[in-house]
Amino acid sequence: MAKKIKKSEDLDFTYITQLDPMLEEWRAMAAEWLKGQRRSQSNKRQALDKFLADFIRGLGLPKFPSEFLSTAYEPPSFYDHLNLKEKSKLNNYIVKFLDWVLVNHFSAEDDNGQKTIAPGFRNPFGKKKREGGYAESNKAVLPHRYVKELRETICPPDARSFSDWTWAIENAFF
Repeated sequence: MAKKIKKSEDLDFTYITQLDPMLEEWRAMAAEWLKGQRRSQSNKRQALDKFLADFIRGLGLPKFPSEFLSTAYEPPSFYDHLNLKEKSKLNNYIVKFLDWVLVNHFSAEDDNGQKTIAPGFRNPFGKKKREGGYAESNKAVLPHRYVKELRETICPPDARSFSDWTWAIENAFF
């Protein structure tokens, strides 16, 4: 009897085709993309699991990448489907994965050697910014008038050289 592989260790996503054999094309692409990733493999594997098992299979969405990535099809939001703390990170991994799928499986080289995505295909999702973040400090804002007053105390407006900085010279710590 063959030893059962844990889902977290199955980097080939064989469990996906055990859930639904029609997802073989997605499974192969996911395994190929993940093998080329050097960082955050466990997070990317988790994102692919959520995308393939919970989103594509769970919601009964198109099982073939060509249908899913078609401009004629508008899927529901993967980001809104996630109920996790780090949903923007997982969403962004799927955006990168789908970009990779488009470039490697739905594109052709032009005369300059650049890959161009075939007409009729597109990534239906966009990157999301991290929730929360460090946009603002929780400290009180120092009013500008205090900054201006200190600047004028250290360097008087009529000063012509460093020797005119009398307050700074008198209060130096040396």
